[in-house]
Amino acid sequence: MANPRLTTWNKHILRTSPAQVSEAVRVRMLGGFSVSVGTRIIEEGEWHSRKAACLVKLLALAPNHRVHRERMMDLLWPDLGPKAAANNLYQALHVARRALAPTPAASSDYLRLRSEQLELCPEVPLWVDAKAGWTFGTRPPTSNGGA
Repeated sequence: MANPRLTTWNKHILRTSPAQVSEAVRVRMLGGFSVSVGTRIIEEGEWHSRKAACLVKLLALAPNHRVHRERMMDLLWPDLGPKAAANNLYQALHVARRALAPTPAASSDYLRLRSEQLELCPEVPLWVDAKAGWTFGTRPPTSNGGA
């Protein structure tokens, strides 16, 4: 019988083969934008779509790294109708998944659309530099003690 106390991370490791274990993600936004997945680094200029990179940036800064699908469409395509914005969202989601995931099978580990919610890294560890030392929306600490 399976141990009910297994964490989500442990369940993820158990259900994947060693070649399919997803790697931790680090999002760097201070001093330039880049994303690292394990040892692989995706620089800002390597994204095939500016909107796909913006999608990742917005999710990285969002509470719990989640944004409702319609909210994301409003943020990225405010002048488009719902159908056109939805088509653009799915295209940007596809491009972002391809950039993040080393294999198509792992793409939902990094970027998922479930129950109308877009989620960044729901199955893998995520670190965002802009959120690491302070709460988003407050002033970052300064080198002279905050003065």
